[in-house]
Amino acid sequence: MQKQLLVGAALVLVCAFGFQSVFPKNYQSFNAQGKQDFVWAKIVADGNTPGSWPWTIELVKLFFEDLTLTGSVAEDEMPGSHKKLIHSVGAIAKARFNWNAKTQSKYTGLFQSAEYGLIRCSSAAAPSSNHLAPGISVKFFRKGVHSGNFVAMFDTDPANHPSANFFDKFMANHVAVHQNPSFAQRQLLNAFKKASPWPGTVGLSNFAAYAEDGTQVAEPKFPWMLVFQPNPQLTDYFEKLDNSDVPSTFSAYWPVGKQGGPTTLFKVYGLETPTDTKPFFMGTFEITSGFAASSFADETLFFQHTFLQTDFATSHAAGWEAMVNDDLLSVQNGEHFRSVIPAF
Repeated sequence: MQKQLLVGAALVLVCAFGFQSVFPKNYQSFNAQGKQDFVWAKIVADGNTPGSWPWTIELVKLFFEDLTLTGSVAEDEMPGSHKKLIHSVGAIAKARFNWNAKTQSKYTGLFQSAEYGLIRCSSAAAPSSNHLAPGISVKFFRKGVHSGNFVAMFDTDPANHPSANFFDKFMANHVAVHQNPSFAQRQLLNAFKKASPWPGTVGLSNFAAYAEDGTQVAEPKFPWMLVFQPNPQLTDYFEKLDNSDVPSTFSAYWPVGKQGGPTTLFKVYGLETPTDTKPFFMGTFEITSGFAASSFADETLFFQHTFLQTDFATSHAAGWEAMVNDDLLSVQNGEHFRSVIPAF
């Protein structure tokens, strides 16, 4: 409670000293499509112009930053004191989940219907010609309440992905925490551990807590983990590129307002509990627009992280925490399940 009060006080001070919101005061009352329309208009107004990568000296701030903000702020606008120091530049598109009947019957909230959302694709660090740390940030809007968000990656360290192909690995909302991380990775993990004891994971309880129409769910039900299997058409296409710059390659392949590449980016699989070993098919993840580079999306749009302790506090996840240990988290990422997931 004390930490939440301090975070709130910090935000008040930021506002008092000149933070100007670009969102209307009644934004939260909009329905899901209205919120998507408002944010998308801001994105396309940028004219396909991305933000910028931080200076190397700025990255030092990440090791000392209060990352509890990423979990405690339930807004679509970046807190005034916060800046994207990782995943700083990306490409963004409108998106929807096409959930199957099994998913809709098992889970709640946005696992029932998620038609009005965004996907932002980015690299954790500035990519080189042969190294990329691909990740996705997912946001789905809801009427009258905050959006549902999560992120997914293959690995946080570009050194562990010696490829410029964004779609060559399975991603998940859990990233394996390496037993022997590099110095920089260790410092980053320590920074995230100040916010959550499980720094390589984000939870899904908030995604399940409210329906798209804003209805609150009494007992949210959600999977332990989502695994994103890339469309092999995309894997093949991006393998042929010699350009790892996400904003330019994505906006060229999926131009806004024109016919582009395949609209189904991923098949989505889920694990019911931490100890499950075979993911089940949940549906597909599709884009409903082209991709745009956008300084608004890079610098102003905020994707809240649901920390794993929030999931553990729900009745649905009772007993999950006791199943989780370092050995499990050191191997459990999307790529770990490739061999047991059927071909696309």
